[in-house]
Amino acid sequence: MNQYHNYIFLDKINSELSLKIKKIKKVSIIYYTDNFEPFNENNCKLIRKFCKKINAPFYIVNSLKNAIKYNTAGIYITADNRRIILNKYYKLKIIGSVHNNLDFYFKTIQNCTLMMLSPLFYNKKYSRNKILGSSKFRLISRNWKIDLCALGGINNSNLNKIKLLRISNIAHRSMLKLT
Repeated sequence: MNQYHNYIFLDKINSELSLKIKKIKKVSIIYYTDNFEPFNENNCKLIRKFCKKINAPFYIVNSLKNAIKYNTAGIYITADNRRIILNKYYKLKIIGSVHNNLDFYFKTIQNCTLMMLSPLFYNKKYSRNKILGSSKFRLISRNWKIDLCALGGINNSNLNKIKLLRISNIAHRSMLKLT
């Protein structure tokens, strides 16, 4: 896990999670709330404070206003969000989530510097026929000239399969809770 740059999705932080995150060498934190939960300023401030303490980049999902307000390193744009086209005057790193080539096209228009291709492995959110697997992941992304990140269903047993993809970034949400 330490050989990859880890992008971790968090909606809140506690002492147990913070201890696990501190053990990871290369880490970035993305403040992520589910569609049904409103933006929680207190949780965002706590995570931002934690990121400053460990000197980790901090990102916010789909909100340019909040990204500027909390002075984040960048913004994470979900695959279904096609409306945000960022102005180049903001010095934010833009991370985009993609599922296919059409999403990739829209994320290049949105000036994304890193693409998270998902779902790589099985997880609760996607059915078995939606997962890519390592072979489809490589086929879809073979002509993309951009920094790639694997997202979706990553756990300790899948880390060896990720080595075959020749990528240096992984993103996960529940892997810290399992270890």
